[in-house]
Amino acid sequence: LKDIEPRLDPDIFVRVSRSAIVNLDHLASAAPVPGGTYILRMQNGQEVQASRARSKDLRLEILNL
Repeated sequence: LKDIEPRLDPDIFVRVSRSAIVNLDHLASAAPVPGGTYILRMQNGQEVQASRARSKDLRLEILNL
C-alpha cells in the first residue's frame, strides 16, 4: 500500500490502518468502538477498522468530531 498511497488523491483516499486505505466517497458511517478506534462501514457493507492513531486523525480532520 505504501507504493500506491502517494498516487491516490488525498482528498478522497485516506489510510486508516497499515493494511487499509478507504475511499471517503464510499464511506457510509463511522462508529466508535472501545479503545479509541472506529469501525468504518462502506456503502457496499464492508467494514474496516481504523487503527488508533488513524482514528484520531479521522476524528479531527474528516469526521469533524
